[in-house]
Amino acid sequence: MEHVKSSTSFRRTTSHETIQFFKPKTNLKHRSLSESDLNKCRAYLIVPLFPIQIAEKSRNLEDFTIIWLDENADKMQLRQLNKYCQIFGDMKVCVDYIEALPRGKIFFIVSESLCQKIIPIIHDLSQVEFVYIFCPLKIKHADDTDWMKIFIKIRGTFIDEQSLLIKLTKDVALLSNQLSSISVFSITKTEYQEKSVKDLNQEQATFMWFQLLIDTLINLPKNDKAKYQMIDECRLHYANNKIEEKKINDFATEYTPKSAISWYTRDSFLYRLLNKALRTENIDDIFKYRFFIADLHLQLSDLHADFIQKWPIFSKKKTLTVYRGQSMSATELKKIQDNIGGFIAINTFLSTTTSSAVAASFAGDGSGRPLLESVIFEIDIDPSKTTRPFANIQLLSVMKNENEIIFSIGTVFRIESVELITDDLWNVKLIISEKDDEKLKEVYSYLKNDLTMDTPSLQNLGDFLREMAEYEKAEHYYRLLINELPAQHEDIANIYNGIGVTYYERGLDDEAMKYFQDALGMKAAKYEVVAATYVNIGLVQTRQSQNIAALKSYQQAVEIMENNSAKPNMVLASFFLNIGSIYDRQGDYRTALEYFKKSLDIARSIIPLFHPFYITLYNNIGLVYDNLADYKLALNNFDAALTISQKILPPHHSSLVPIYTNIGEVFVSLCSYENALEYHDKALQTELKSSNLNRHTMASIYNNIGLAHQNSGSFVEALVNFEKALEFATEPRTLTSLFNNLGTTFLMLNNHEKAITNFQTAVELKLKYLDEKHPSLATTYHNLASLYQTIQDYPNALKYSEKTLNIDKITLPPNHPNLATTYNNIALIYYKMLDFNRALQYCEEAIRIMNQSSFPDNHPLTVLFRNTMKIVQEKLQKT
Repeated sequence: MEHVKSSTSFRRTTSHETIQFFKPKTNLKHRSLSESDLNKCRAYLIVPLFPIQIAEKSRNLEDFTIIWLDENADKMQLRQLNKYCQIFGDMKVCVDYIEALPRGKIFFIVSESLCQKIIPIIHDLSQVEFVYIFCPLKIKHADDTDWMKIFIKIRGTFIDEQSLLIKLTKDVALLSNQLSSISVFSITKTEYQEKSVKDLNQEQATFMWFQLLIDTLINLPKNDKAKYQMIDECRLHYANNKIEEKKINDFATEYTPKSAISWYTRDSFLYRLLNKALRTENIDDIFKYRFFIADLHLQLSDLHADFIQKWPIFSKKKTLTVYRGQSMSATELKKIQDNIGGFIAINTFLSTTTSSAVAASFAGDGSGRPLLESVIFEIDIDPSKTTRPFANIQLLSVMKNENEIIFSIGTVFRIESVELITDDLWNVKLIISEKDDEKLKEVYSYLKNDLTMDTPSLQNLGDFLREMAEYEKAEHYYRLLINELPAQHEDIANIYNGIGVTYYERGLDDEAMKYFQDALGMKAAKYEVVAATYVNIGLVQTRQSQNIAALKSYQQAVEIMENNSAKPNMVLASFFLNIGSIYDRQGDYRTALEYFKKSLDIARSIIPLFHPFYITLYNNIGLVYDNLADYKLALNNFDAALTISQKILPPHHSSLVPIYTNIGEVFVSLCSYENALEYHDKALQTELKSSNLNRHTMASIYNNIGLAHQNSGSFVEALVNFEKALEFATEPRTLTSLFNNLGTTFLMLNNHEKAITNFQTAVELKLKYLDEKHPSLATTYHNLASLYQTIQDYPNALKYSEKTLNIDKITLPPNHPNLATTYNNIALIYYKMLDFNRALQYCEEAIRIMNQSSFPDNHPLTVLFRNTMKIVQEKLQKT
């Protein structure tokens, strides 16, 4: 689903002055979801979703990093623990390095001379696990000095390397068994029991999309190239470690798919590097381990099938109980406590044991407090109801005495209880959950099938990364695939489309169009891909305000699909959505609504309720009702789009921006400016946190914030935000709206010269790309009329008001408040020109329209228009 992130929509309302020409207040509506989704023909029109973390600048591929701030420190002994021991003598460089490792687990050593300067700076960083103060050749300082009391991560002061190494080794062991890769679903037990479907929260969405990535990797074709890529990566990160280098060489020569479990359970490079990649959700790193992830999952699946078959024979119990002992951060444990009845998802391979005694030995003794708690997970499983494979690996594991059972990635458990069973030990009881959210499973299956299809490949991974809004990474994998395929392969056109979409999403229209044209030039392309390419070309044309050309491109796509497909499908639904968007941009709202409803009818017959396609569709329907001044239906549709977005998208996803914006604009229409600014600020904060900041979107957001301030009478604040918007704006439609809004603000600040300059610039730009009867021109004509009325040039005020009225009669429904506003404004001009009879005629027409609208009798516009007529009638009685 491609979406244009800063197109426009316009509204005019009036000021609240008693007998003034009513001031215009126009809006740049954020239509960033105005285009379409194309799923089944895999034509790269799918809404980008959760952006998984990109590779850090300084990669830390083992579980822990040791940082030593002391230019005289000797790191050689610490190499026994971890080759990533970094020495710093400069405090600022050290802090910069730590902040560049957003998901690192750092053990921080600092010399006594620097400790009181650096610890207050780094102590509260989430990356820093523990802090150690090193005081060589000095008397050990007391641990309870006043300044140290507030820093709970300090593990002590040490006068020699040996004592430091012993403590460090113990703490590394304490943290090594943490279950760090989990998602806790925030669903209370009451909510789960009362509702069959609960809105997905942020961690659920993150979990779902992470699982799609893993499933895609598991289904990639197997080849030796993937194996040797992983081996090369492991050698790179253990270049000077002779022990691990030997293990890597043994793996290269001895490994077979049937030995995956054996290798995973060894204390070696493979376990550490794989789990670090899974824990950080670093796509590039995970991809390098794809062949081993697949082998381990498949071996577990084979063992699981055998286990399920034999379970009823060897066990009289319905359930199997396993245990896992570990240390856990107090914060994470509290989160689990707060979600009893909810779910916990494991985003890595989970090791457990059938022995509670073995688990207890891994849980610890509470010595990690107050930061860490000792926990035993007690897990009850009904083997017949599990959807993810697990298996007893005792016969294949290197550790024969631990009765180990491993669960594959993505297993979901229900949280039953959390209890403190001794002073030092917690018990968390989990069960395998059969009652996962059915809507989540439905959407997950649909998207999973759409991604993997019959022959998973690098193309699927590119698609997935594009959906995650990782456009540069997606382009990288698409290009890898092009290099592997023959020059005229039928998939090349589709890949060109994929690359084109990554450029489109980054706002690089010229580069996008080049690849779409290249796709059309591929003779071997399937008809679905050709149709999709025309849609993609239409998207670029739409954003460049070439509406006639875009409509032609969309219609070509529809013709291709109708000539080759006998029944309705999501391709046609997507095309109808795009065509409706064009009519919407042209101000033909009724026709736009017809096409949107066609799209909705098809979608409801094919895809599940909570699917990204509906986000676009309901958003666009809401925009049409908004333009038709049916604000109740507009809010209903925007709320529907927001509900689906919050269910299936992670936080701060760019697709939330237009929905927040459009809800804010409805509140502007309803004169609820505080609510409007609240939603516009949500849009701004979401976009600022996006991994792909979009210039079009930023221009639109600042413009909308400016409009809310303008409508509330805060004209200086409005001006500040419009000028910020100009710094980002490049689209013609956006620029014209901004010049119009700047003109309005200058008018309200009585700077008539700047006002007329900006209005004239807006008209000139609009006449270049819009029909002369477009509603947007009515907005600027209206504003020019207001300007001329203010400077008492009534003939010109009447001239531009009549231009406004001519367009309004054609483009607006007969009960639209903008039409009433225009009649009222003309009445005021005749009033100023002392033609009271004509003024009364236009007043009566304005009130007649408001009486036919959905507005209440006490709406500010209705009250204002009646006040105008009352004053005109009083003048008539006196003459």
